Amino acid sequence: RYFWDTEMYLLPFFLYTAPEKARDLLLYRHFTLDGARHKARAYGYEGAMVPWVTIDGEERSGDFEYGMLEQHTGTAVAHAIREYVEATGDDDFLWEYGAELLIEIARFWASRVAWSPRRRQYVINFVTGPDEYAVAVNNNCYTNYTAKCALEYAAAAAQRMEVGQPARWQSLTARLALRPAEPARWREVAAGLYI
Repeated sequence: RYFWDTEMYLLPFFLYTAPEKARDLLLYRHFTLDGARHKARAYGYEGAMVPWVTIDGEERSGDFEYGMLEQHTGTAVAHAIREYVEATGDDDFLWEYGAELLIEIARFWASRVAWSPRRRQYVINFVTGPDEYAVAVNNNCYTNYTAKCALEYAAAAAQRMEVGQPARWQSLTARLALRPAEPARWREVAAGLYI
């Protein structure tokens, strides 16, 4: 079984001892992306809601408070992509696989946040963070902060790909029906997210 811990705790070990294995772990997340998309749609969100625990891309946790509310898994995947690309310089991975994952993870978070008129910021309510004893909380600091980082990195990777790999970018955005305003929206949400 695949848990969020894979990207956050196991991938760094492989990244500096057997980087090809780290790449394989990330390729698995790309291979199972359709399951994450299905999960997002099932809960009324856009993009990809990466499962908390999976075997085949579908959520395999039988516990609602974990399978539905531990939504930070995608942020761990985005973090791992960033770490992998920065450590290895494997930009081809980013263009071929990572960018699609990042776009779908950013789409999820952009659709998941809510605007709080009281705070005058975006909030993420009703989640369980990696502290599994605090179930269904509002604005879990870990979740909000890592969602902010995922949104920022997705926007930066999109800009980098659009400028440096325009043909690949055009092909990817056409395939994903990415609206031109979406990366700016990710930046806006990240800048306004309550921490």
